[in-house]
Amino acid sequence: MKIYNDLPVVGIDHGYGNIKTANTVKDFEFSYFDDIDDALIEGLERNQEFFSLLLNDEEIKREILGIFTEEIYNSLKKAAEE
Repeated sequence: MKIYNDLPVVGIDHGYGNIKTANTVKDFEFSYFDDIDDALIEGLERNQEFFSLLLNDEEIKREILGIFTEEIYNSLKKAAEE
C-alpha cells in the first residue's frame, strides 16, 4: 500500500499497471478490493465494530466500499495526469 498526503492509497500499480494506464474503473476495482483490507485493518483500531464488520463480511464490504470505487479511481487518475 502506498501513502499519499499521509493517507493510505489503494489500487495503484500492484501488477496491474499504474492508474494512468488502467483501462476502466472495472480494471481498477480488482486492485482496489485486493488492497482495501490493509486500509481497513489500519482503521480497525479507531472503530473496531464497524471495521470488523467490513473485514468479516465480503458482501457488505463490497456494497459499502464499492460506492467509492469510481470516485477514488477518477481522483487518482486526475492526480496522475497532472
